[in-house]
Amino acid sequence: MSTQAPPRGTTLRSKTPRSIGLRVDAVRLERSWLLSGLLLAVLAGASALFALNLGHSSLFIDEVYSWRASRGSLGDLTDAVRFSEVTPPLYYLILHAWMQVCGGDSEALLRIPSVVAGVALVGALHWLGCLVAGRVAGLIAASLGALSPIVLLYSQQVRAYVWVMLALTIAVAAVIQATRGRSGRWLALGALAAGCAVLLHYTSIFVLAPLALWVWCRPDLGVRQRVAFVAGVALALLAVAPLALLQLSEGHQDSTASYASLTMFNALRIAGTPFDGRATDGLILWRELGAVVVIDALALLAFAERFRGLTARWLIVTCGVLPLGIVCFVSAVVQPIALTRYSAVAAPFILVAIGVVAAHAHRALRTALLVGALAASVAALVASARDHGQNPDTRAAVSTIASGWREGDVVSGIGLLGFDGALSYYADKLLAPGARDLAEFGTLDAAIDAPRVFDAATSGKRLWFIADPPMGPAQLRETLGRLDYRATLTRVFDGNAPVQLVRAEPSPRR
Repeated sequence: MSTQAPPRGTTLRSKTPRSIGLRVDAVRLERSWLLSGLLLAVLAGASALFALNLGHSSLFIDEVYSWRASRGSLGDLTDAVRFSEVTPPLYYLILHAWMQVCGGDSEALLRIPSVVAGVALVGALHWLGCLVAGRVAGLIAASLGALSPIVLLYSQQVRAYVWVMLALTIAVAAVIQATRGRSGRWLALGALAAGCAVLLHYTSIFVLAPLALWVWCRPDLGVRQRVAFVAGVALALLAVAPLALLQLSEGHQDSTASYASLTMFNALRIAGTPFDGRATDGLILWRELGAVVVIDALALLAFAERFRGLTARWLIVTCGVLPLGIVCFVSAVVQPIALTRYSAVAAPFILVAIGVVAAHAHRALRTALLVGALAASVAALVASARDHGQNPDTRAAVSTIASGWREGDVVSGIGLLGFDGALSYYADKLLAPGARDLAEFGTLDAAIDAPRVFDAATSGKRLWFIADPPMGPAQLRETLGRLDYRATLTRVFDGNAPVQLVRAEPSPRR
């Protein structure tokens, strides 16, 4: 055995428990800084993505309704919410205040509040994921939220959907936080967020019902705390019930019946809600992939052995599954509402479920789940960025009219499925005062029989028609021929619903 002494200057130290503990603490600190840096990068990426080309896409019908409801006085807002909308008033109050502060109503300006809510939602997803299964799960959930096509869609839309998603995510996270230390403050925050969710959209009940039941069954909360929370949610729902009944009696919800039936395609979109976006083309493979990712993540979180120790797993699963099931059931039995705008409240909890499973599943399963989620997201995001993934391009059609306008021209809308209401917004913005009186008709035949159009044709004036869906050449020749007119300009502007512009002038032989 060697008896050689160690080289001078070398000190031999034993690995004491204290040194091991210091090393573990250093690793934890380094990992904490890394995860914090990654979260900041995710939030910055979400901010850039949500703000990118914010004003590029035209406003579509629902966005114009939000603009109409919020641009006037509070009295006008109240009347618009009661008789023209099917949602509670809180979002319109937010938009009204924003428009008053900014003094403008451009497309980009109207959408900025939704961008802010979308970025906040990404942060809330991180918070909820951390509470359920740790910081890695939270980071994955936030990253998927930043790339989610449906989060992008509603973060760039003048509607309440991203706001209600944010409020519900905060409500669920605050309640889970409250159970960790029997904290009345966190539970109060959860109740406040739940109340805001009710005032933002009625679909919040799809999440608040299981949340209230979960709170009621929690022994780690005091009886008074549980009663107060459930009573607060119930009172908020009772407060908006009369308004909901009044709005339903106006029948505005029937406008979606023509395209919200429970078809196989719509059912696939609902099953993959977080991966549904602005583009309405097929993309069947990617939609199927998104639906598979959602189903697998929720099933694994609910039934896999390794997740049984997570106390909030059934709450997350129920909040993810219940809205999808209710939308499909109501569409099949009561009224067609098979649109992801109504199942969007499930998206945050599905994303958290994917984050939890991806953070703690076996490597092969984790990789497959993340690759599938990223592929579905990227495919839908790319499609949304193209022309056919934008809203119906009413702005371009009206701009073309404005550039070629002559005194006495008459403009009419035909069909108007994709842009009803947007004509008034863009006519006010772009057309000369004498051109802003746009008549709207169901068919071209009805338009040319209208006195205003017929009189203009009798005087030899030019006629402009903005149509959705586009009219065929044979239909234009036959119908316009009754006035001895012909189409001298026909152009279709691409979008998720095409917009056709037709200019008609007297035939040469006339």
